Amino acid sequence: MNWKKIHENWNLFVRKYNLKDESKENNYFYGKQELYRASEVFEGFNIYYENKFNKSAEIGSSFRVGNRLAIVSPIEASHKWTLKVEKNSLWKRLFNSSDKSKIEFSDPEIKEYLPLEEIKNIATFFPDLRLSVKEFNKHQNQYIKYGQNVFMIQTKYQPKELEYLTKPREVMISVLQKLKENEFINSI
Repeated sequence: MNWKKIHENWNLFVRKYNLKDESKENNYFYGKQELYRASEVFEGFNIYYENKFNKSAEIGSSFRVGNRLAIVSPIEASHKWTLKVEKNSLWKRLFNSSDKSKIEFSDPEIKEYLPLEEIKNIATFFPDLRLSVKEFNKHQNQYIKYGQNVFMIQTKYQPKELEYLTKPREVMISVLQKLKENEFINSI
């Protein structure tokens, strides 16, 4: 991977949307880990971006190991509901060509407010793309309390182009706006 290009794309992304940048670097005996972090407030929603990227000294060991792109926004749900969108397994895609993604939700009305075409579009960049509403407990963030409900977009693939950062942001904002307009969520 081109580390310099990833760094330049992150800086362009931060400047383009005027994000608050909190990036840093961790040094380990086997290499470095870049922690690209930024945040913004959009229409009352706090949105946190985190892009972890391992720069390992060993050839091939930085390929999707320890890498992660996550976009997270704390939300308050108007009632108890769930949402999970992820790509189907390879076997399900081979034998059922019509269903490329698995969409699980507890309220059928939510599907109307999801930009499914945009989600399919960014899934071409990130084969393991996952969107979900869940309690925030696995991946900690200093600004989000344990057990808080969040809307999250995540992948282990490294965004190689600026578009790979901007498109998930657009999906995140679109979903937040539509769910808020239809009174499914409130900002914290």
